[in-house]
Amino acid sequence: MTPLLYCVKYGHKSILGLLLDNGLSIDACVYRKPWSRNTVTTDTFYQSSVSESEPDISGTSAGLTALHFAALTGNLDMTKFLLERGANPNALSEYNESPMHLTLRKALHGPKHDDDWTDPDFRIENVWDFLDFEEDEIHSISASIKMHREGVLDALLADARTSLMIRDYQHNYPLHCVGYKEPGSVSVIHKLVFRGANPLERNLKQQNALHLASRAGDHDAVAFLISLGVEPALTDNKGLNALHYAAQSRNHETITILLEAAIATRPSLVASKDNQGRNSLHHLLSASAVRHETMQLLLDKGVDGLELDASGNSPLASYFKRACRFSSNVTICQQLLSVQGSSFFLLTKTDETSDTCVLYL
Repeated sequence: MTPLLYCVKYGHKSILGLLLDNGLSIDACVYRKPWSRNTVTTDTFYQSSVSESEPDISGTSAGLTALHFAALTGNLDMTKFLLERGANPNALSEYNESPMHLTLRKALHGPKHDDDWTDPDFRIENVWDFLDFEEDEIHSISASIKMHREGVLDALLADARTSLMIRDYQHNYPLHCVGYKEPGSVSVIHKLVFRGANPLERNLKQQNALHLASRAGDHDAVAFLISLGVEPALTDNKGLNALHYAAQSRNHETITILLEAAIATRPSLVASKDNQGRNSLHHLLSASAVRHETMQLLLDKGVDGLELDASGNSPLASYFKRACRFSSNVTICQQLLSVQGSSFFLLTKTDETSDTCVLYL
């Protein structure tokens, strides 16, 4: 941490102004130091980093700025102050993250340990941990936190210099960083798109915003993105489309919206399979806590309950493979067994448990 960052951390505007007036660069950057796993432990609520392969930062002059810190922590006053004093809203960390990425994601790439950048005590949400609320105060406190978070986003968007075409080192654009399933996600998407964000942009995994919203089971966001023209049949690098992701989420409303869109514009989506030959029933039944109404919806709309994936497993086999580790639902089994032709299913040995399950009927 630098004197500049300490001023932002504790909200010392007057001292910060004095430092800037005396020549300190408002965009001075820092790097988070990696620590040995043996010397640092973490139990914070906030995700300290986003794990993936590390970028090549040799020769880079990028780093985390005071505006990154204010945006990450949800400090509205300091965000406005820094922007007014000329802070660069497009400053990039060594992982190519802009302040916009951090305020939307509420997490940052990099070392996985506790420091001031991951300390929950400096997040606007920390108010929940220190106050003993009466029940009628919960909504007002929640609204206050939401106001500050949205205020930071609005302040960045209001700055004409802010670019929404910046992607981090995993090629995630701001729309990839939205908190799908969180309250107000549709409002955030609307603001970003209105300001110029492209909902069709893909990351390194070839995922677009609709993939992520579907995976989160955010049916309102899914409906809004479809209305913007995002095609539900687009696939990522594993052949997964929005319906497959929605099936993984097990969110009935999200699956319903996608099926309605498919029937109207792209009937082939219903029968689509990923690169492993799995249809949406395979994905639904590979998870726990499946609603029988949701499974019946997929069957009624034409998803093949007998289709085998590349490993020779039917949807029922996928369900029993999961049931080898967890309890099975009799209603789900009965529904699948009622599909004409489902008289024999073989479940091959699983890599996870080395168990073999065979069902003869």
